[in-house]
Amino acid sequence: QVQAIDRDLNYSDPADIPVEVLLDPRDVELIALQTEINRLRWEVGRRYNFENIVGRSAAMKRVYALMEKAIDSGLTVLISGETGTGKELVAKAIHYNSPRKNGPLKELNCGAVPKELVASILFGYRKGAFTGADRDTMGLFEAASGGTILLDEIGEMPLDAQVHLLRVLQERKIQRIGETNLRDVDVRVIAITNRDLEEDIRSGRFREDLYYRLKVFPIHIPPLRERVDDIPLLAEHFLHKACRQLNKNLDGFAEGVMQMLQSYPWPGNVRELENEIYRAVAMAEDGMKLQIYHFSGQIIRGESLMREVLSQSLTYDEALNLFRRRLIEETLRECDGNRTETARRLGMHRPNLIRLMKRLGIE
Repeated sequence: QVQAIDRDLNYSDPADIPVEVLLDPRDVELIALQTEINRLRWEVGRRYNFENIVGRSAAMKRVYALMEKAIDSGLTVLISGETGTGKELVAKAIHYNSPRKNGPLKELNCGAVPKELVASILFGYRKGAFTGADRDTMGLFEAASGGTILLDEIGEMPLDAQVHLLRVLQERKIQRIGETNLRDVDVRVIAITNRDLEEDIRSGRFREDLYYRLKVFPIHIPPLRERVDDIPLLAEHFLHKACRQLNKNLDGFAEGVMQMLQSYPWPGNVRELENEIYRAVAMAEDGMKLQIYHFSGQIIRGESLMREVLSQSLTYDEALNLFRRRLIEETLRECDGNRTETARRLGMHRPNLIRLMKRLGIE
């Protein structure tokens, strides 16, 4: 820079000026901090690489194809699917492989915070806007500028916050609570839901105009029962992962185990399968194969339930619903009617279990 300035001032070739640069200790700290940030970004990007999403079935190949298109499009993405199917993993893979990967990723689970706080967390607020607002505060949308915001359980977002979100998607502007001026934001929105948003629209729980703003690029993650061919691949993946974490050395799966895993309907999907493999690895002794008896009673019981279902002349949906009903009823009996414990054993969230019980007519 010094040589460039000398050249510009004297209209001559650059002078041979010796320059000694002394680093401020704070600069060294900043360089170290930036190096660490870059390392962490690389680690996170590697964790959410496509290779870490396991599955070779036709259903998952369709998901991969959509993800590839979504990455570079920059469009708003709506990811739907049952609990435990890996929706968050897909969302983060899209962000960390997109042009915004070096920008921030901010997340909010709309169902995990009090409804009256959702708008203030997302859009920020002005000092004095409400009781406890003792200073001007930036919301997640401003904090995510240049990056992505991930809205999990978007179906749980209250209607007043939905109005604010609609404005962001339409105008790329936010308004802090208590302010009248608008602020520009450059943020990509990825929304996740395990609910039937179209049904929520009919019941007045979700805005139709917001739904179509979110559903610019929809990606549906299929439940595990619709990609049974992926179960051996997933089981092997979780076995190796569990062995590393639990410091075990196991020799794969015994005869009959994989058939049992493929015959179970997995209401908790991939998350439930992962939990079952971890449990089985913890139960097994070093050097042996995973046996049927290493798995929980509900998985083993699934075989007898399957025989009951197959003994009747039922359609696919009727058979699936009967299996689910029997499985939930048996688990409820084991848990003395405790729905929270039943949901935990089935690898489901309690609200999803209650909705499924109502649909199946289980008291």
